[in-house]
Amino acid sequence: MEFISAVVASLLAVIIAEGYRVLRNIIRNRSLRIALNLRTNACSIIAPICAIKNEMDLIPHMDAYALSHMMELCLRIGVEPIIIPCTRPYDSFDSNDLIVIGGPSSNNFTSSYINRFIPTFSIVRESNKRGFMIGEKFLPQAKNEEYVFLVRFSDSELDQNRSVHLLFGYSGEGTAASGYYFSKHYRSIAKKFGENSYCIAIKMIRGEGYKSVTNSILDLTDHIQSTD
Repeated sequence: MEFISAVVASLLAVIIAEGYRVLRNIIRNRSLRIALNLRTNACSIIAPICAIKNEMDLIPHMDAYALSHMMELCLRIGVEPIIIPCTRPYDSFDSNDLIVIGGPSSNNFTSSYINRFIPTFSIVRESNKRGFMIGEKFLPQAKNEEYVFLVRFSDSELDQNRSVHLLFGYSGEGTAASGYYFSKHYRSIAKKFGENSYCIAIKMIRGEGYKSVTNSILDLTDHIQSTD
């Protein structure tokens, strides 16, 4: 009898543990779906990929880290990531949800969306002053720190049934950090913004690897402007 009781108790423990794991994954995937806010079963990921004659296409290795993080998240919720070089003509994937990797200098899609929806944004490249300006706010790229951006434009700005994500930093390391931060903090992003547009900047400690993003976050969503 004691043996049967022990077996039953063990089975119950396994069932409870497995039920908790399944429930946790359901909750996590629900938050991820809200954070990504993708509308179809495929998503175009636009990256600064360079085509070299007689060679394989190349992507800067730090941008590749951001790309891999976002691909993994798409696959986790059953969305097919379609990798597209940023040199591809725009209208070939106009109706897809977009994840755009890389800053305005390396990815013309980032530049186009920033210019259209965040006109107060600019890159500062002076000899003694480097970083981003957004409105009157200066976000420096210094020896020990820089800021990385996560931006999402939704229906209200795009006037289309899709989402566009921008992930970038001042450096390649910063761009990698943006993808890493999203992969680790999508639950808090979903909780704060739901399916709405947002623009946030996160401080990263330089020289400690791209995973050294901090909890120092600036909500700059007010700078997003509709084109209506």
